[in-house]
Amino acid sequence: MITKLIDILDRETVLYGDLLGLLQEEKRLLSRRDKEKLHALSTDIEKLTFKAKGLETLRASIIDGLAISFGIADAASTTEINLTTIIEYTPEPEKDELKSIQAKLLAITDGIETLNRQNSLIIGKGLENIKSAFEFLREISSFDTYQSSGKLDPHLAKRS
Repeated sequence: MITKLIDILDRETVLYGDLLGLLQEEKRLLSRRDKEKLHALSTDIEKLTFKAKGLETLRASIIDGLAISFGIADAASTTEINLTTIIEYTPEPEKDELKSIQAKLLAITDGIETLNRQNSLIIGKGLENIKSAFEFLREISSFDTYQSSGKLDPHLAKRS
């Protein structure tokens, strides 16, 4: 069962590494405002996210099974068990391998969280710019610059 866990964690490491690369590309495309490529990229990100959820479910199931086999939890109380707990009870050399994979995963997920925050800021700034542009257009359109005849409003001409 430890071998299955290592396999799943290795697959997650590769998948999250791919996701990190896609998020870096997303940041680049957001900065360039390339909406067509962003749309395609969003689809790829969704696919990877779906695969990640599947692997997370498998990992959780294996961790639950290991917790029961190690005698650290029964079937009703495995919700508190995580990878760190399993590592504590895992014999060498698998223990070191699990620690190494966990460190890689933590580094990658930290990078993903950082990029998600940065991309959110870029998107937020873009939305602020759009709102400001709409407000500016609304203010401009509120002026009655021309009379119904098409001539310049004489009151506005005096302001100049």
